[in-house]
Amino acid sequence: MAVVPVTALELLAFEQSLLRIFLGFVAVFSFYFAFSGYRVLSRKRTIDTPGTVDWVATGLFGASGVGLLAMGAWFLTSGNQFGLVMLVFGGIALTTTVGDVRQFRATDLDPRTWFFEHLNRMGGAYIATVTAVVATNARELPGVPLPVIWLLPAVIGGAAIWYVSRQYKAKFEPGTSPQPAD
Repeated sequence: MAVVPVTALELLAFEQSLLRIFLGFVAVFSFYFAFSGYRVLSRKRTIDTPGTVDWVATGLFGASGVGLLAMGAWFLTSGNQFGLVMLVFGGIALTTTVGDVRQFRATDLDPRTWFFEHLNRMGGAYIATVTAVVATNARELPGVPLPVIWLLPAVIGGAAIWYVSRQYKAKFEPGTSPQPAD
């Protein structure tokens, strides 16, 4: 997964078009979910704290979120509806960044926080991958607006992650023990 943002940023060095800038931000966005989903496993114990690499990655992710929001606002004010996609992705990035910073500073985390963060982040990385495939292969479906093509995987995948998280939270409630899957 690390190859994707590296190559996207290398391509940006050769061509500074709006499309390349957007794809650079999206590459950082996609990579962060896989990276942070992996890194949260190194913080499973309450005594484990985020390292410098976690803080740097979170900062870069937040910066890409700001870039996506700025591009989205600019596109929308120029009449380009694709700016909505950028605003949604930028909003997700900034919301996640703020949540990560709060979690990095927290001292009273639930011992199962790592589990849900891992689930959410790896699910987010999967959604990013599906979005890339769908946006590449279905970008010109007749009658389907481009923002719908880009955002539909996030809506469906986000709902699936929410549902699975709720199922596990119910299993993990105090006083209950997790039951084996049927």
